[in-house]
Amino acid sequence: MAAIAYPQHFKTAVVGPANTKYAYVHIPPQTKDKPYFFFLHGFPCTSYDWRNQIDYFSSKGYGIIAPDMLGCGSTEQPEDYKEYRLKKMEEEAVGILDAEGAEKVIGVGHDWGCPTLSRIANYHPERLIAYVFLAASYISPKTPFDIDGVNAMSKEQMGVPVMEYWHFFNRDNEPEELLTKDVSFSFILARFYFRKPRCLWVPSAVVTSLTPMGSFHITQANPTNGPFTKQIESTLTLQFCDLPGHWPTHFSPISGIKPYLENSTKRPLPDWITPSAVSTYKSIVSSSGYKGGLNLYRQHLRGASSKEEEEIPEENCHVSKPVLVVPCTMEEIVAPGMVEGMARPWCKDLRVRELECRHWPMLAKPEECNRYLEEFAEEVTAKA
Repeated sequence: MAAIAYPQHFKTAVVGPANTKYAYVHIPPQTKDKPYFFFLHGFPCTSYDWRNQIDYFSSKGYGIIAPDMLGCGSTEQPEDYKEYRLKKMEEEAVGILDAEGAEKVIGVGHDWGCPTLSRIANYHPERLIAYVFLAASYISPKTPFDIDGVNAMSKEQMGVPVMEYWHFFNRDNEPEELLTKDVSFSFILARFYFRKPRCLWVPSAVVTSLTPMGSFHITQANPTNGPFTKQIESTLTLQFCDLPGHWPTHFSPISGIKPYLENSTKRPLPDWITPSAVSTYKSIVSSSGYKGGLNLYRQHLRGASSKEEEEIPEENCHVSKPVLVVPCTMEEIVAPGMVEGMARPWCKDLRVRELECRHWPMLAKPEECNRYLEEFAEEVTAKA
């Protein structure tokens, strides 16, 4: 989260046709020959998940723009899932680049950041000089995605519907309430008093007054104690536990993820999620929750982007600029071969470099990930 993790580099901009307020980390390049890295995170993340890349590449003189994506961190959190359409989010991402006058830019996406990065390639290919997709792939709007077919096939072949959690995240209210249990009452109460509905999270706090005009006062309790802390620790281990079989058992099927959260289950965190990082994650979630990010799944499964996706001409779906995809060889949901296979038909200048980790290469393998990014940046900058 830009405001918490990097207050000295924290900026905001109102962008896009909906005048959406975004928060982001901004560090200008030290010299004109250095490009910007434009880091687009996924779910359930914020710009804080790029901390290893922000620190490393800014020390090397590269420019950094790392937004809290729509619905996450300090960025605005529309409640309507239709506000999370890929075309709209792509326009807003480009708006941040425009606000900073960034010209020489390498886009880097992870997880849900990859669809947004893909649409920049389709709608505004002139804005970036190259693209990097971590643990996921370039996604053409012409590539069919049948989630029920994927689940049926994986259940037959692996015994697990690997993306059934998408249907859980598509439910109204239930997933966000389970991800942050004791937040819901203050959230609903505060919403009622605002003339314009918005996401407001007041966990581990006492609301001392509210007025119909929308002003409020809270007495903040210790955010490291109480049931909220127990639940966020459960959610963090659900997300980051690096043990073999964790995601197929506890994350992918609804029969795994729902009881995991209902029982506030905790499993070991890997060494690369330090106690300091856990403390920062608690602060981030206490201020922003998860509702916004969950709307990414809802907009897709409910077809919010379908018409706009269909209208993209096929010639715009092909990417001529350099592309690097980084599959994770230990990934248990998206097979490494699928990552390359999705990009190969559409990306003319494709590179594939694997990392031996699961879903979080920028966190689990920061040195190797940074080396891949730096070598790629040096190559494409020389050609640009």
